[in-house]
Amino acid sequence: MKKTRPLALLLALCMILSCFAGTVSAAESLSISQLGSSASSVEDQLMKAIQAGTKDENGVYHSIAAPTLTVGQLKMSVEDYVFVAAQALLAIEAGKPATTAFTVQSMALNTTSAVGGTANSMTKNMLLDLANRISVYGETTGKMRNSFSRPEDGSKAYDGRVCLYSIAQAFAAALKGYETTGSLPASVTFVPSDYGVRVNPQAPAEDPEIISDWYMNLLQCAKTVKDTVEGQKKLPGSLNYGGNTISMAQFLYLATQAVINIKSGVTTGTLKLIGVAEAPSPSDSIATGQIQTAEFIDMANRLVSFIETNGHAPNFVTTSLGQMHYYTSVYFYARILNYFGAYGVLPTQAKAEAWAITNGTYVEGSAAFGNDYSGYTSYLQPTANCQSNNATIISVAKTGMNYGSTPTSTYSAMYNLMNYLNDNLSYDYYYDTYYGALGTWNRRAGNCCDEAHLMVACARALGVPARYVHAYCRFTSGLTTGHVWAEVLCGNEWYTADLVSDYNYLGYKTSTTLSTYGRYTTLPF
Repeated sequence: MKKTRPLALLLALCMILSCFAGTVSAAESLSISQLGSSASSVEDQLMKAIQAGTKDENGVYHSIAAPTLTVGQLKMSVEDYVFVAAQALLAIEAGKPATTAFTVQSMALNTTSAVGGTANSMTKNMLLDLANRISVYGETTGKMRNSFSRPEDGSKAYDGRVCLYSIAQAFAAALKGYETTGSLPASVTFVPSDYGVRVNPQAPAEDPEIISDWYMNLLQCAKTVKDTVEGQKKLPGSLNYGGNTISMAQFLYLATQAVINIKSGVTTGTLKLIGVAEAPSPSDSIATGQIQTAEFIDMANRLVSFIETNGHAPNFVTTSLGQMHYYTSVYFYARILNYFGAYGVLPTQAKAEAWAITNGTYVEGSAAFGNDYSGYTSYLQPTANCQSNNATIISVAKTGMNYGSTPTSTYSAMYNLMNYLNDNLSYDYYYDTYYGALGTWNRRAGNCCDEAHLMVACARALGVPARYVHAYCRFTSGLTTGHVWAEVLCGNEWYTADLVSDYNYLGYKTSTTLSTYGRYTTLPF
């Protein structure tokens, strides 16, 4: 019996398998160069498939038979091609070499009918915006929509929808331009199309992944909030929501309901709109950082509950980073909704920071963080023993406010400052003022009066109102005597800042106040 050579068997097997090749396997990949060289052929295949459909009076093709595309040596679906082409376009724009390769993934597809718009062109910026959203959506969900919203050039607004066949054709045209010139074209044209069979052109079947018209009203409001804050450093005065003029407090109520619903997979129906008063006295004390999805959903539930119970927006919402300012919460959820509108999914995390940083009122060397202290000028002035305009005191204050962490609010700046001074001072027993703020710092010691001078001087140097308190107190040792300490104004609240004990911290002192003699802008003794 004649022996069959292993190599011959292997070759025969490869030939048999090639005959059954249909769609690409997950292990296959395509480089930018391969996608570019095959782009002209892919565009022709798509044009042929689109134009074999039915053209309506607006020039939009529908009832298109989904083609299997031949891309170089590979065969793949339109959705697989769109995902890999999107990644290639972004890589080209980022300056990656033509050898950069991408794994061709098998993308699940929603096949419900979706109506495309009549637009037939996109600029390069629009194309890249679309590629980025498709890439993020695919990587996040492992799926591909049958249409995506078309961006307006130069903004993050979206204008109608572009269906999958037209997106694939536009991407192929861009890659063909790259193959010819070595760079992406300034614009591309495509044939507008619908996905699926149009049963009724006036009332197409609903795609459950497409945001309803009702939600689009809220997303437009979210975009207005985001653009106003980022452009003008303030919240808009009001919004037009489906023909209704709504306040920022009402927007926050609607936005938090929407985010909760989106997380549950609900993007249709109605949201409850009620009268909501503004927050009475907004404030914050928050570190800059990221808030994860689970937490901002929990925050949204708490905000909805608070508003429905109290009839007004809260001054702040508690987070893992600290207390988020009411204004920040409005902007925060506007950005989350903007992300959803762009990518079709909620973000995995969202950045939070102090409102003063967001609105640009934070000034280096100032701890006011946007608080309006214009009514407290007498608590901001230097005096003979409170030398808040002295260069050494200013340097000490700036160092102290950043002690241990970067402050994001007046409270955190004063908290850091008090800890810094406490860690660098010793208590010295004597009566009344003797050294003043500067002398106390130079000798790193003082009694209650002089340590209060130093705390008040440093706070005022940072633009924070500060005053003196004189009272009769009982200390933990049992001693009862007259005592002086500082108070600093953080937002709308005065906080104790008593440096005589390492156990004291901002807002707390170990001694008990038995009676108060007075509060002063200048210590009279």
